[in-house]
Amino acid sequence: MSSVNAIIGLDRWTSQFTFEAGGGAWDPDRPVSNIGSMPLYRVGRTVSGNVSDTVFIARSQSLVPVGLMAFVGHDADAYDTFDVEMFSDYQMQQPINSLIGEEFWPRVYDQSAIPFEHESFWTGKLSARQRKKKRTPIRPIWIPSPVLLRSIKVTMRRFQPSVGPFRLRMFEICLGHQVSINPSFGMNYGFNFRTTSLQAACGHKEFNRLPKAQTWKGTIDYLPTDEARQRMYDALEEYDLDTPFLFFPFPSREVDWLRMCNFVRNTDPGSYRIVAGEHDEVPFSFEGVL
Repeated sequence: MSSVNAIIGLDRWTSQFTFEAGGGAWDPDRPVSNIGSMPLYRVGRTVSGNVSDTVFIARSQSLVPVGLMAFVGHDADAYDTFDVEMFSDYQMQQPINSLIGEEFWPRVYDQSAIPFEHESFWTGKLSARQRKKKRTPIRPIWIPSPVLLRSIKVTMRRFQPSVGPFRLRMFEICLGHQVSINPSFGMNYGFNFRTTSLQAACGHKEFNRLPKAQTWKGTIDYLPTDEARQRMYDALEEYDLDTPFLFFPFPSREVDWLRMCNFVRNTDPGSYRIVAGEHDEVPFSFEGVL
């Protein structure tokens, strides 16, 4: 399947995993178990930035296929990195895949898109000012060929351990379904702005700036009926409007990973439509979780 097609975080396994410290310690008031459950405001926090304390392990009672994971709401700095080690057994004696030295903050700008004077021209990365404004930064971990695993060991590495503890809202784990046909041209994406304002008689405005959720709305035209109904329709029924999952459009565009991948819920997408023999039109409507 083409690497350009969107991935939807179906077959969500996060709740099937138990999370524990992998050596060292986590804050007892913000335990590591928080990163495997909602709501997002319940963070997990390590006791320090030392690598001995910044490790966690996720274990499942059974083998599950995993193709997409994500740090949801992390506070990593510019040069912090992470390792992800995957195992097919509970005791972590049988390694099957690993990612070592991955950046939390990869490149998000092409030099052709920004002026020479731009603060990120040379690095291609978000500046400290820009990172600070990210309320729930998300770093996807994509495994194009999913693996069957039972255990995951994650090591978060501070470039400068003296900066202090790591904080993380969620570590999401799923198979991820890459649709066989990409969302159709005309897909809308943007934000649901919640900022309010009060205007004085003179015209001056005061603002109460509130967090905003990313939104996506569109259709997948002519999706094969089996996929439309057995994957998308069934998932809509199961996940309803309350269960969160990952939405990862344009996975081949690594420059957009940090701005486009998000942790979302369904909003009412409307009705499916039969458009041809054995092909359906699949509507979708997602809103980011705050």
